[in-house]
Amino acid sequence: MKTSRGLTTAVALLAGAISLQGQEGLNLIRAGQTHPAAGVATTQIKSVNRLLSGQGWETTIVLMDLGSTAVSFRQSFFGGNGAAASFNVNLPPNNTNLTTSALQGMIGPSGMVSFTLTGDGSSLQEGWSLLTYDGIPNQLSGYSVLRHKMAGGTVTFEATFPFDNMMDSSARMPFDNTRGFQTQLTIVNPASNLSAQVQLTYINAQGQVTLLDSIGLKPGEQATLTLPNTYPDLANQAGTVAILANINCLSVSGLRLNPTSGSVAALPVMDFTAGVALQ
Repeated sequence: MKTSRGLTTAVALLAGAISLQGQEGLNLIRAGQTHPAAGVATTQIKSVNRLLSGQGWETTIVLMDLGSTAVSFRQSFFGGNGAAASFNVNLPPNNTNLTTSALQGMIGPSGMVSFTLTGDGSSLQEGWSLLTYDGIPNQLSGYSVLRHKMAGGTVTFEATFPFDNMMDSSARMPFDNTRGFQTQLTIVNPASNLSAQVQLTYINAQGQVTLLDSIGLKPGEQATLTLPNTYPDLANQAGTVAILANINCLSVSGLRLNPTSGSVAALPVMDFTAGVALQ
């Protein structure tokens, strides 16, 4: 009964959502916000690395209060350039629809709420999201679901991603462009006042470096690389990409998809503390 009561409260507040200032969450990072000791309630920050909406794509965000007290939250949406971006959002249980760049509300103890960035639009909209909440570390958790509906709506594929703590400044991710699949690598710089230079080192299955690249990201900027298109040498290849940034705040995710069948799968991102860049 506690879960149901928390859900009802959260949805009622979300239906009256208001827009936030687009840079509010990013300013918390700029101020050097860090996670406090367990048990201390303060503002926490997590990110949803990639949002897709339109052309058969939609994104559902699920929030879960794991604590014994209610928690207030703000979910802000950004475009690939880091500016606040409005998405069409559907809110259960009454299927309320609104267009907004942010939602805010409160979830009761052990409650859960979800909302969906709908995919009925004729154009594809991409971005990312920042979750801020007032509570103890990890009290509010959740995940996002990228969902892809094929033409005609007869087949739907989806992939699930956990919230990101934005600590992927030194990480590794597998890629697999074999058997008709493509790997998409998405990198977000969530900082509001620091540009990021990100080194990408591609390694084959034998552990040999096959390709080096570097990309720059302005504050709040997002970049998605479809590996066999960006790097033809990686077509029909599988291996690992090492990601190394010159700032300690970065969010990375990977998606493996088949353009013919429409199937999608999330790829794991493994944080790795490297002493020096790979040569």
